[in-house]
Amino acid sequence: MRFWERAGEQAGYRQATQLNKDLADLITNTGSLYFEQSQAADSSGYNFVSKGQTLINERQVYKAMGANFLIGPRPNQVFGNELAGRQTLQGRPEETWKTGQIGKNVAEFDIYTASFTSNVAVPGTGGSTVAVTVSEAPTAGNVDPVTKVVTNTDYRVGTISLVDATNYNVGDWVSFSNGGTPVESVGLADKTPSGQPMTFKIVGKTGNDISVYPKPIAADDPGLTALEQAYANIDTQILATATADIVNTNAVATRSNLFWCKDSIQLIGGEVPWDLAAEFDGMKVISQSLAGGVTAYMIYDANMVSATFRYRCFVWYGLGNRNPMANGVGLLLP
Repeated sequence: MRFWERAGEQAGYRQATQLNKDLADLITNTGSLYFEQSQAADSSGYNFVSKGQTLINERQVYKAMGANFLIGPRPNQVFGNELAGRQTLQGRPEETWKTGQIGKNVAEFDIYTASFTSNVAVPGTGGSTVAVTVSEAPTAGNVDPVTKVVTNTDYRVGTISLVDATNYNVGDWVSFSNGGTPVESVGLADKTPSGQPMTFKIVGKTGNDISVYPKPIAADDPGLTALEQAYANIDTQILATATADIVNTNAVATRSNLFWCKDSIQLIGGEVPWDLAAEFDGMKVISQSLAGGVTAYMIYDANMVSATFRYRCFVWYGLGNRNPMANGVGLLLP
């Protein structure tokens, strides 16, 4: 029995690691927020983390459930060493020296270290412009009036046509400028421009059309109704001939540091009817809820003729980026 327990524990650790890695990949691949900091110019962990806080606050996204920040081992070493040498916060430097952490709660974030985050690939070279003025409206699902079938719409994604999308890669972060004037992000509540370029994540490419998260909805788009403009996330339309500028400048693949509002990511668990296997196939089934709310299963059986024993441990889940404007990546560059 102790062997089974250890097998279940190790399988649980492996499944938890995989779930964490899937979460990290989801934010790296679809989160629209992005910033970078040069280690040579600034090795402050507080400054690094607070940049993520600033981006979230500028967009006025929902954060009442709290927010997390995952820092890779190497940046954490840099920031922990920097903070340990300070005497500006009572007790914090001593704790940092002992634990190697920059702190538990910094700039509204719960801080964690993570060795499972993925690398941000080297970006494309860009260099193209927008081919057609972008006019995107918020869309919702619809219900067929006769069959009552519900059709869902992915409200997160927008399509932007470029003159030449060859040098843009899926995974790049981009911003846009009309005649040298950046298209800025706005507060979702009051529509006040932030003074900073709005960043988008390229999540797909077909020909010269790029698909981006989030959908760019302009506060001054004359084609939108007042109700539709209430969903605006940029101050002005992205016009034809606007430059499409790649934001991330990493010259080599660089490990990502992730930050997100907890409500922006959804973990969807599922229940599997494995109890029927016990009823019809003679297997034994045990299950237990993990800390994240997902159910872990272990099924096993034995063959007394061959003296063999089989078991399988697994979880069943899905992840969704509900609000790409509330999560993203920070890079610490040399």
